[in-house]
Amino acid sequence: MENRLPLRICLGLVLAVMLAYLPVIQCDFVNFDDPTYVSNNPHVSTGLTRANIVWAWTSFYAANWHPLTWMSHQLDCQLFGLRARQHHIVNVIWHIASTVGLFLVLRRMTGEDWRPALVAALFGLHPLHVESAAWVSERKDVLSTFFAILTLGLYALYAARPSLERYLTVVAAFVVGLLCKPMLVTWPFVLLLMDYWPLRRCPWSPSVVDPAVHAAGSPVPRFAPAEWWRLVLEKLPLLLLSLASATVTVLAQKRAMRPGEHLSVGFRVGNAVVSYATYLRKTVWPMDLAVFYQHQGRLLPVKPVLVSAAVLLLLSLVVFLGFRKRPALLVGWLWYLGTLVPVIGLVQVGLQSMADRYTYIPLIGIFMALAWSIPALPEVALGLRLATGLAASALLLACLALTFRQTTFWREDEILWYRVVDVADSSIGRCYYGLFFYNADMLDEAEKQFAIGLRMYPESLFALTMLGDFRLDRGKIEEALAYYRKAEAIAPNNAGVRSRLGRAFVCLGRNEEARQEFEAACQEESEKAFNIYNLGAVLDRLGDRSGAEEAYREGRRLDPEFLDKIRESAELYCGGKVRRKNYPPFALFLAEQACNASDPPRADRIQTLARALAVNLRPFAALAAARRASAVAETNGQTDLLAELREQVRSYKSLACRRIALVLSAPGDTALPGCLVSLAVLPSPRSGASNRPR
Repeated sequence: MENRLPLRICLGLVLAVMLAYLPVIQCDFVNFDDPTYVSNNPHVSTGLTRANIVWAWTSFYAANWHPLTWMSHQLDCQLFGLRARQHHIVNVIWHIASTVGLFLVLRRMTGEDWRPALVAALFGLHPLHVESAAWVSERKDVLSTFFAILTLGLYALYAARPSLERYLTVVAAFVVGLLCKPMLVTWPFVLLLMDYWPLRRCPWSPSVVDPAVHAAGSPVPRFAPAEWWRLVLEKLPLLLLSLASATVTVLAQKRAMRPGEHLSVGFRVGNAVVSYATYLRKTVWPMDLAVFYQHQGRLLPVKPVLVSAAVLLLLSLVVFLGFRKRPALLVGWLWYLGTLVPVIGLVQVGLQSMADRYTYIPLIGIFMALAWSIPALPEVALGLRLATGLAASALLLACLALTFRQTTFWREDEILWYRVVDVADSSIGRCYYGLFFYNADMLDEAEKQFAIGLRMYPESLFALTMLGDFRLDRGKIEEALAYYRKAEAIAPNNAGVRSRLGRAFVCLGRNEEARQEFEAACQEESEKAFNIYNLGAVLDRLGDRSGAEEAYREGRRLDPEFLDKIRESAELYCGGKVRRKNYPPFALFLAEQACNASDPPRADRIQTLARALAVNLRPFAALAAARRASAVAETNGQTDLLAELREQVRSYKSLACRRIALVLSAPGDTALPGCLVSLAVLPSPRSGASNRPR
């Protein structure tokens, strides 16, 4: 009779993980990396186009090179647009696929059912894995892990009957995994661990097979043995691929490593030791999980380092004393220690000390060690078997409930960052919490959070630049400039800081200094269209038309749709629709970009320029721009916009006439230039003029 237990286990795993992650159907994109990866990334949000695919393979955007991950996001946008629910669901589907795949691979390697099922269930349901599965930006985690598990499965097939064809499938799956995330650089060593156990291919592999497990007649899997040098030789091509991937990753993350350059080697080693132990504590007691844990600065307290080192040494001693009878202990422990090496902080990237998502693959080793530490019970010991089953069920139900709860924290920005402030308070957490309030136009609370973040970490670029933005957006330019100068002193080559300095200089009318800052920003981040458009607009103001046109062409090449975002932002700054953006001079700078960079001219963008000119008390230029917008709309047959534009022409003409009357009624011999009088009373042109209003 066919054994249907594996099928039932697979179905149970699928249903359990679906239930645990049910809250993702209510989750939105969050303000942490999701805008960079998906929602505000034009190379992703516009779908799976030829240009976007080329970008995915040639770009080091976001300090990473993972082309297949970019293409996965592009495919989602092609199918679902920017509907966040579907993006989250796709992440969970990949997580479910890895969970089921892990069970099937371990079952194939060991010939057992229940221990692989326990490992897979813990992998699928543990709350430490919520960050990888419920965060859209961590698509790279779930993708790469699926192909890592596929690589293990294909390697098991190869180990059973070695052949070139089977070996090439292993290499192909491994390459695909690396193209999703370079976390798999340690995988050749994982395969060597598998050779020791459970594949038992090494000359010194354990030959003991638990009779209680295979008493029912299930066959013990047989794999082709080999000498140790041959096993190492098999892994060399994979190791070379790992080295190539690591090299590319270092090049991609070179700029992102700068925030950690001031951390000593001793600090990094100490932080790594503490992180190893803390991950284990969170595995056992996952009650204080957060999306960001900021490191403690240059000095790390000695006590947690010593305690953590003692715990790790004690566990290592237990493992090495018992590995002959329980080889899974050694394999699982080395799996955990080894696969964490790329992300343990020896090479510091960013300000985090650790991250839950880094445990996605490493905890498989701990789960294996735990599952194979449970002694196999004979069929006659029904009471013990029942007690063991109940204990495992209670453990998995607790994990399911905690994962369900942890997933709800990813519903929106406010909940996510309140959680961080509550359980792992940090400068970064406060700043992102403030960013939520800022985007919600709750400025007092936002400024409070940024100020707290700056007090917690005086070198926080995030807090300094946001506090500067607060001032600039409301016209306090000198105060904004002071904050930006402090940020520049900390990170002189940061493109965001240089771009903000350029904006402040523009608002002060210091266009030459603004040009220098925008050029520096473009050199640091040549792929950011916003910097290019800024440079074009300031060159336009300086009278360098050829330089401006060249910059505009490059901006349109990088992101032609970004001009619409610039126009929308200009409308906000000049319309007073939101409290956080209400500074007309900057609205005019943005409107000039949107209008002058358009090719061909766009009536709606010229209309925005007219509004910006009007709120900057330049009615005559506003009238000229409105007339030009009307002419362009008429030429393009935009009848829906034409009536609104004609009303604006009448409004600006009336405003210009009032200005004329005001000047004429002023005391003294003030003379009004005749050209302004004629401008106010001339009829609208019937065709678009080629001259842009200044």
